[in-house]
Amino acid sequence: MALIKCPKCGTLVSDKADSCPVCGKPVSSILAEANGEVPAAPVVEQQPPVMPASPAEPIPPSAPYAPAEAKNRSSRKMLVTLLITVSYLLLAMIGIGVAFILKSKHKDVPVAVGSATTPSPATSPVPSSLQPDTPSQSTGTSSAAASRPAPRQSSSSSGVPGVYPEGSTRYLSDYELIDKSLWELMIMRNEIYARHHYVFKRSELIEYFGRQSWYVGYEPDAKAVYRTFSDIEKSNVSLIKSYEKLLK
Repeated sequence: MALIKCPKCGTLVSDKADSCPVCGKPVSSILAEANGEVPAAPVVEQQPPVMPASPAEPIPPSAPYAPAEAKNRSSRKMLVTLLITVSYLLLAMIGIGVAFILKSKHKDVPVAVGSATTPSPATSPVPSSLQPDTPSQSTGTSSAAASRPAPRQSSSSSGVPGVYPEGSTRYLSDYELIDKSLWELMIMRNEIYARHHYVFKRSELIEYFGRQSWYVGYEPDAKAVYRTFSDIEKSNVSLIKSYEKLLK
């Protein structure tokens, strides 16, 4: 066994060793240099080139759940349903209103008599359209009333006084009123008040009913008189008044 000097660090190294214990230089290189040989280049294992990984393709995000859009769609649906319901209710109310107006056309609707004051809730005032004629409604004088033709005389087997007893005994029809004059209609309507002892304020009516032997007037309150009317009389007063308006 021989000792050789390491040219790198100067340490004596056995030629049987693999490398210098100090610097790690291979003994084969030390021997080659000592003999004047060029040490062979160490064999470097060729490593296969590492290909860079290609970037992964991005996964397109799925459509996010939109709770706000679903809520808006639900709100619109509820709004449409509500609008349809309200429309049906309005149509129903209009239909009921029209039916009520048509039904109550010949029925009385209590209101105040002869003044603009509000009636007491406990009373049933006379509709203004059904009031007996007052001086403010007068279109003539007592002399003018005297010149008007007297209504036709009609016999009554019911014992009800007046020229038109049917105004208090049965419902009148349009055919019975359509050919009558304004004066005849007014007498027919006010006869109903006269039978209930109303005290008239219009001069021509005072004069006319003053000549009727059956008439006795002692009640000046039209509301009190109207409350004594039967349903037949209330309906007839309303119907007669509607024909009077057509002739005025």
